[in-house]
Amino acid sequence: MIRIGVTGHRILTDLEKIEAGVEAAVRRIELKFQGEPMTVISALAEGADRIVARYVLARPGARLTVPLPLTNPTTSPTSNPKTPGRSS
Repeated sequence: MIRIGVTGHRILTDLEKIEAGVEAAVRRIELKFQGEPMTVISALAEGADRIVARYVLARPGARLTVPLPLTNPTTSPTSNPKTPGRSS
């Protein structure tokens, strides 16, 4: 499986040029790794993140992974049953 991480600008100009570049890059990846499914890893921020996700997801078998800013439940104060003030 090919994983493609995305970060980029939110405010973009010359979208046609950017989209053509993204399409060309995705095609090059497809040619180099023929038959391998692609996964795009993106926070889906407005702008570059969403453009790349859209172009990758247009491929058969492509997937999307979106990391979420969650706290670790093993270190969160609310996950400890001995936290003062908790009834459990």
